[in-house]
Amino acid sequence: MIERKDFILRLVAEFGAFLRRVFEKKQDDRHGAEVLVDGALEQITGLKLSLFRMLDFQSGLRMIERSRTLSADECIVLAQLLVEKADLAQETDLSMARGYLGLARQRGPVADAELRQLVTGLEAKLG
Repeated sequence: MIERKDFILRLVAEFGAFLRRVFEKKQDDRHGAEVLVDGALEQITGLKLSLFRMLDFQSGLRMIERSRTLSADECIVLAQLLVEKADLAQETDLSMARGYLGLARQRGPVADAELRQLVTGLEAKLG
């Protein structure tokens, strides 16, 4: 549990650099980029990706929050990871990402400055 929490805190703190790595990987190794995103999704949710992807927003949130409550920052990270995953998998359903963006708004202000900048882009993309 502590290892996952440390990873999540590090991911939030370094999310801009992580997204740049994903973007660079997407240019020549889409599969490698997808592996990075999948690993981050599993770490932040604490769920196997195959299970998480089968759940609707409310069910997924309940499963994640059995062990802890997501912060607004973590919700933004999760929304952005889901957008990246959809892009890499060439999917168009962004309802889960919209759900976590909405939850971030409810949970309070986003603490991390880089993540606050992402919110504008997410809002434009997700509507």
